[in-house]
Amino acid sequence: MLAPILLFTTLNGLCYARFTSFDDAATLTSTSEITTIAEDGSSVILYERKSKILKEQGRAVYTNFHFNYNAGRSEVEIIEAKTIFNGSEYHVPKENIEFKPLASSPHGFDQQMQVLIAFPNVEVGAEIYIKDVKKLKSIFDGLL
Repeated sequence: MLAPILLFTTLNGLCYARFTSFDDAATLTSTSEITTIAEDGSSVILYERKSKILKEQGRAVYTNFHFNYNAGRSEVEIIEAKTIFNGSEYHVPKENIEFKPLASSPHGFDQQMQVLIAFPNVEVGAEIYIKDVKKLKSIFDGLL
């Protein structure tokens, strides 16, 4: 009786794993992260990301790129966002960068925010550049 239950469970599970190679990659990304920690335990993180769009799947990711952060513990500022394509730079206008609140988790009191960036001229072969700063409050903030 045990074998049919295991077989049934295995067939109903979603499993899409497969071996891949660099030839399967949709983007090629390099990142830089510089963290400065203050005496009070707060920190500032400077992020720089540069991604080369290799395939259509990568273009789909960066056309409307997004990431999340906890606004209760941190602040995020986009310093620069641009597309580089055929030797030309296309800067993202401020109106194409949105900060939106997300629904709160039922398990806590986080203030989750989402940053949405609509990049212009995202094509296969283009490079996407994002430079942002994240300021994190001290974990001791309000305790001492």
